[in-house]
Amino acid sequence: MVVLADSFDPAGSDVALLAPLSDALGSDRVVLRHVLHLPDDRVERLSATVAEEGYQVDVAPGGDVWVWRAGSLSGLQVAQERTRMAGLAQRLGGDALGWQVLVAPDVAAR
Repeated sequence: MVVLADSFDPAGSDVALLAPLSDALGSDRVVLRHVLHLPDDRVERLSATVAEEGYQVDVAPGGDVWVWRAGSLSGLQVAQERTRMAGLAQRLGGDALGWQVLVAPDVAAR
């Protein structure tokens, strides 16, 4: 998987950033990965909460937490999910740092 787009600017416009990429975003081989920073003892609680919504959780190298799901998406969905993750991270004593959209290399080449 390669990073097609990302944003770690909380004031950025997710919809505007992703609008030119709408063809690639419609692929079923797209991963939206949120990058969170949480206290270690909150990762299990996060996992249980987001699993109900179809997300997977991994601890990234360096200790940040990746919350991700695969499937097609839109800029509006990314913006909505970013808001959801920011609120969840805050409730768990952490921060939502940003997001990344990853795609298979052949999708990125389109």
